[in-house]
Amino acid sequence: MALKTNGHTWTKSGFTGDFDQMLTGLRDALGFLETRVGNLTNDLQVASEISQQITTVLELGQLLPQIVEKTNASFNLYHSQVYLLDESGENLILAASAGEVGRTLLAKGHKIPLAREDSLVARCGRTRVGIIVNDVKQEAGYFANPLLPNTRAEMTVPMVVGGELIGVLDMQSEHVDNFSEDDLWVKTTLAGQIAVAVQNARTFAEAQRNAEETNILYEMTSKLAQATTRAEILDSVSAYPKIHDASAVLLMYTENDDDGTPLWAEAAANLQLKGESATAVGERYYLPHLPFTKLWISNPDKPLLIGDVMTSDLVDANTKSIYELTQVHGSAIIPLTVSGRWVGLIVISWHESQTFTELDHRIYGAISQQTASVVNSTRLFEQTQKSARELETVAKVSAAATSVLDMDTMLQSVSDLTRESFELYHAHVYLLDEARENLVLTAGAGEIGRTMKAQGHSIPLNREHSLVARAARTAQGVIVNDITQEPDFLPNELLPNTKAEMAVPMIVGGEVLGVLDVQSEQAGRFGTNDANVQTTLASQIAVAVQNARSYAVQQKTAERLDRIYTMSIDLIGSANFNGYFVELNPAWEAILGHSVEELKAAPFVSFVHPDDVDLTNNEAAKLGQGALTISFVNRYRCKDGSYKWILWHAVPCLEQQVLFATGQDI
Repeated sequence: MALKTNGHTWTKSGFTGDFDQMLTGLRDALGFLETRVGNLTNDLQVASEISQQITTVLELGQLLPQIVEKTNASFNLYHSQVYLLDESGENLILAASAGEVGRTLLAKGHKIPLAREDSLVARCGRTRVGIIVNDVKQEAGYFANPLLPNTRAEMTVPMVVGGELIGVLDMQSEHVDNFSEDDLWVKTTLAGQIAVAVQNARTFAEAQRNAEETNILYEMTSKLAQATTRAEILDSVSAYPKIHDASAVLLMYTENDDDGTPLWAEAAANLQLKGESATAVGERYYLPHLPFTKLWISNPDKPLLIGDVMTSDLVDANTKSIYELTQVHGSAIIPLTVSGRWVGLIVISWHESQTFTELDHRIYGAISQQTASVVNSTRLFEQTQKSARELETVAKVSAAATSVLDMDTMLQSVSDLTRESFELYHAHVYLLDEARENLVLTAGAGEIGRTMKAQGHSIPLNREHSLVARAARTAQGVIVNDITQEPDFLPNELLPNTKAEMAVPMIVGGEVLGVLDVQSEQAGRFGTNDANVQTTLASQIAVAVQNARSYAVQQKTAERLDRIYTMSIDLIGSANFNGYFVELNPAWEAILGHSVEELKAAPFVSFVHPDDVDLTNNEAAKLGQGALTISFVNRYRCKDGSYKWILWHAVPCLEQQVLFATGQDI
């Protein structure tokens, strides 16, 4: 018996054989499926275990090494590693790698450009599709890593969350045809879980950084709010642990040019945490001479952080040599500006090279913003106090000047007090001569000043290379904060240490009387406030000079009048409106014979001839009303009883109730 179906004839014997063959095939297929399902179930179980483990770890530094080691061991792989996409989105950075080889690769900072064509990892990252190469030797353009010579098959799986590429999971095997589509499916699921874990870890780390940043800024802000001195400002800033580990923290004040660009920097405070201080408080720097300053001046809103100054391309050779001498390897320069105006900077130095994180950049940026206003307020307060002290000093020097009317003594005292009170290297005063052609050194501080005066030191008014002459010619103050850069500076061998000089004209009533010249051993010593103070002082000195000159003239006049008064052969005297003599010259005694004391003891009419008393009283009454006596004659009794005719000329002083008179013996 035979059965025909679809053109095929089945016999009993043939049907039985084919059926047995079919059953065998089905059994084989079922066995394969069971094995595949078993392997897949096992892989899913392993992947699930890895996923469960990684969800409990929030520290990337622990999370990723655990992932690669667990993946490598659980799936019996030759090598496993995880790459993370960097912030620029241009490179895949090796973040974790299994075994000793992995540690070597990590130590080298291994990374793969995302655009690299001969890299499975890069291609996977670009396409965001898993890739299997089951025989790498047959893969055209395959990039083989010399540290992994036994790789025969490789599978790369993208780590993606919400459409964003986080990185790539890379797995390698020593066996050809090791990876299947099932492996790819399982590992893709695992890679997705890893991506989520990485994102969670990053979110957690960001939250921790934010909390840390908030705590740091809170502590720093609280301290800054209470800071009233330079030292307290630095103490507040050093609350940041990284700064506290520095070797030194330096607060610098800046002085700007007319355009607002920092011209000078002065060390205002120094917190030395390690080693010896390389910068003394008060030390000043002329910034145009320092090429490195251009970097931070050009970025007033951004801290300049240099992890290793010796290898940085930003640092010039001269600056590197300075850093080498001071053993500085890491540096941070934090600008301090208020409304776009420079007020200073904070310089932080480390003996060791530094790695600056995003948190560092944010913290230093916050320090820049919050510290600037405090430094500005502190500077304003200090300047107010300094101005008060200096004005008090001006008053002190002015009082000394006005209390002495002898010119030489007064100016010598002023020179000495100015140098001492303002902590200067030297101070001296020049006065214009009568011809107004030369500035004559009239007084100078200390022995040097006295020596220069004794030498008859003077400067022609028209001398070009003289700051003193220029100040007198222009009637304006002149400041030179670096004499090496000033062609008009006139050096003096007696003052070899001069580094800065200020010459201020002494003016009164619009007339230049001379110049107050002050010098310092410190470059950059003089600023606008100093000029204002010294200009005020110079004006006071000018008034004192004018007063001294007036006094000298008055003294000469008084001496001349005294000689006339004493040596005159005519009677000169004064009497009050009560009828008594007040002052009488020696001629009275010579002409009348009575002593001055005798004449003052009795009313003056008691010496008048009795016949002339009424006439004399009438004339005195007229004088008492303000009339002038042009010519009046009466007789005065001499000591021997005789009388002499006297011709009088008299004028009254109603305010003093006194009349002044001269008389001639006729």
